[in-house]
Amino acid sequence: MIYYVVTREYSQTINLYLEGKGSQFSRDVSPIRYEELRNKKRLPAGTYIFSDIERLSPEQAQYVSWIWQDLKQSGSGSLLLNHPTRSLRRYELLRCLYERGINKFNIYRLTECRMPSRFPVFLRGENDHRGNTTGLLTDVQELEQALEAIKARGEYRDDCVMTEFCDTRDSQGVFRKYSAFKVGDRIIPFHILFHSSWMIKGGNIYDSLHAEEEKRYVDTNPHEDQLREIFDLADIQYGRIDYSLLDGVLQVWEINSNP
Repeated sequence: MIYYVVTREYSQTINLYLEGKGSQFSRDVSPIRYEELRNKKRLPAGTYIFSDIERLSPEQAQYVSWIWQDLKQSGSGSLLLNHPTRSLRRYELLRCLYERGINKFNIYRLTECRMPSRFPVFLRGENDHRGNTTGLLTDVQELEQALEAIKARGEYRDDCVMTEFCDTRDSQGVFRKYSAFKVGDRIIPFHILFHSSWMIKGGNIYDSLHAEEEKRYVDTNPHEDQLREIFDLADIQYGRIDYSLLDGVLQVWEINSNP
């Protein structure tokens, strides 16, 4: 049995999948909410996917890490995917990739009191998947205005990050978002979304040429080795990586542990 551990608020992701496209797996996959773990005196042997790790509070992550360790040491042979405290979240991962010279853009927490080294930048939540909360801010003045607006609204700043814009559009002005899954040891290319806008949540450009490009991507898995290295760096065994290419080099946007 596969036990899919997920937060209560975002459990609909796996539930909708098992009710729809993944209905043939519904007998083999059992969702468990993190909130329910405290009430279980014993967890059965199986494969445990710890999803939504970026949405766990520090206190939740610490508690779940104790459960993870108990399962690991139980001798039951359970397979555990993702660690609630060791697996890298968005900020850690993107900073690490920038410091290693892989990503060409940097990321900052608002509470760091640092100015970006280049513009434009945009603001977004550190651990959510809603995308940008501002447009592209082209200079210090626009950035300071956005920061003042956050203060004026009384918003919580600890969960807000500032990201340098990385322009990956091609000569026709098309942006691409590649997505691939890691499930255990396998890297599985999923799709390419094509869009005229830089923040891509769904494609708005698709013709026979783009369809062929996407098919070639799924058939050949051209970035498998690089993606495996990035997942290994993040210590994530289950999730979906979203990325693009800049001059042929992968630029990673995030790894979603509850795709």
